[in-house]
Amino acid sequence: MLDNRFFVSAYDWLAKTQIAQGKSIEAQETLIDAISKSPKNLLRQMELGRISLLVKDYLTAEMSYRRAVFLAKHSCYNTAEVYLNHLESLARLSNEEPLLPRQRDNFNSTLKKIQEPFSDDPAVKAKAYAYEIDVFLAEKDTQSAKDIYETWLNEVKSGAAIKPTEQQIALYSKALGSE
Repeated sequence: MLDNRFFVSAYDWLAKTQIAQGKSIEAQETLIDAISKSPKNLLRQMELGRISLLVKDYLTAEMSYRRAVFLAKHSCYNTAEVYLNHLESLARLSNEEPLLPRQRDNFNSTLKKIQEPFSDDPAVKAKAYAYEIDVFLAEKDTQSAKDIYETWLNEVKSGAAIKPTEQQIALYSKALGSE
């Protein structure tokens, strides 16, 4: 890396080594440096998002996954995982601070994008519902959260979505007042 600072894949290997050594913050910083030199590498963006979620840096995770959603659109990596990770980063961010209007728009946009090509996958639907409920609960909009939860449960009955986990059922029942 010292010989050629534009040999960006060396940063990827350094970050992998730092992760193996338990130095997640340093790995995140290394990937941020790599992305500043080569911002269009989708896999690097996804890895930065993953590590950022791991270290609970939800703002960096959101920015990285937002870029990954954009880059994945016309690639072989256009999978539900990219969209779900972006939704998760925004849901976690909403638990710490209110989403800015732009972030809320990004959440809604990604939610719409995931519903189009992946609507036939019950697991994807369930995760999307869970993140949407999390955001509504963070915004203290219990009525919208309740509506989404009821929609989710109806889709479970029809087999279009997998059922919430026991932990989710307990959390949502308590938060939505339906114990």
